[in-house]
Amino acid sequence: MANPQNRITTKMSEKFKDRLLKILDDEGCSKSELARRSRISYAVMSHMTVYGIVPTTAILIKLANCLEFPMAYILGESDNKEFYKSEVPTTFHVRLEELRKEKNTTYPKIANILNFPDSYFRIWIYRRSLPFIDYIKPIAEYFKVSIDYLLGRTDYRD
Repeated sequence: MANPQNRITTKMSEKFKDRLLKILDDEGCSKSELARRSRISYAVMSHMTVYGIVPTTAILIKLANCLEFPMAYILGESDNKEFYKSEVPTTFHVRLEELRKEKNTTYPKIANILNFPDSYFRIWIYRRSLPFIDYIKPIAEYFKVSIDYLLGRTDYRD
């Protein structure tokens, strides 16, 4: 099976594009300024704002951390800008393992429920890679936590 981290995604989202354009307007900065501040290449920023291409989770985290907004707001899925940064941020991998233990389940069971190959969880955990946001969302829903909590950006579950 191919590594899910190596698949090329061309997922586009008009909501994401519109939200980024609104953020640029609200922040009063240019694409190049936001790219520089968030340490994202201008080419990636341009693809996000022109075509609405949703980047990797790592890039979304950089953007969300720079702006100090919740991931759902950045993605255009919520209008709530309130974000409470974790005092001691953790990683997706640590948080996922904590949630798995708390729910007293296994990765194969989670994979079966979410209809993911269980090899994905092994890749994410053992290679310390980040899933694309399309995988993060259902995992967060499964554990009834926010995307930001699952990613270790906040200590607030919802």
